[in-house]
Amino acid sequence: MRAHEIIEETGLKVELHAYGTNVEGEIDAILEAVKKVHATLHEEGTMRLTTAIKLGTRRDKEPRLADKIGPAKRA
Repeated sequence: MRAHEIIEETGLKVELHAYGTNVEGEIDAILEAVKKVHATLHEEGTMRLTTAIKLGTRRDKEPRLADKIGPAKRA
């Protein structure tokens, strides 16, 4: 939960779900947010962290988190 809070503080769009966290924004801002999570949690006493990142980018249209969920969940 703390990592989620740190990412929210960056102003990026963030959605927590059962298998992780989705983040929407510019790739540089997302990577900076991940860097901030690690730095902050280490400063707060966490000794070891592992982050698995899956990135998706495209140039043919503006990708949005809302486009990744089915119509029933958008309502």
